[in-house]
Amino acid sequence: SNTFSGISTKKGKAAFGLFATYSNIESYFSSTDINSGSNRNPFSLKTLNLEYITKSGLEIGLSYTTFDEDSLLTKNTLIGYHFKSKNNKTNGFISYKMGNVEFKDSSTPHINFESLSLGIYSGKGFWYKLEHIKFEQNDEDLDQIEPKNYMSFGQLWNKKGFVVGLSYTAEIIENDDEDENEDAVLDKLKQGDLSFTIGFAI
Repeated sequence: SNTFSGISTKKGKAAFGLFATYSNIESYFSSTDINSGSNRNPFSLKTLNLEYITKSGLEIGLSYTTFDEDSLLTKNTLIGYHFKSKNNKTNGFISYKMGNVEFKDSSTPHINFESLSLGIYSGKGFWYKLEHIKFEQNDEDLDQIEPKNYMSFGQLWNKKGFVVGLSYTAEIIENDDEDENEDAVLDKLKQGDLSFTIGFAI
């Protein structure tokens, strides 16, 4: 879930949203330790988001994501709150998401995750978000996955409730050795996901 209903809705309005997103580059779930065997496999993601925002700015959402390879499935729920300005020019949101990653092989332990996001957006649909994700292995014998940080930005176009959007998501890493790897952070930001979204918020 990506709080698209809240971003597409004016202050004081309630809306129900349904969005389908297609990412033609691997998601952060396949480019991180979850799929450590390959760093840049060209998996594509198909995501379905169901969201509702109240007049007060509270938003809830459900999301289901699958890979073309059918090797990974993710399901999550989201709750968030939108801070909308009177003129709708500068707005913000905070959201909490929790879910799990399931593997096609039933013998592979599931991975749970939770995330906290902070974002800003304009009344014209441009948005920017920072997200911190924490993972938890169900099998204590496996190595735990380190938390990840991501940045996303995009644009939503809303025409009488019909919404189309483009966005980009990339991992943020810390550069511990500036002398030997000065471009590591920038290189990681270039290895992100470009996504296309279509749906409605009414």
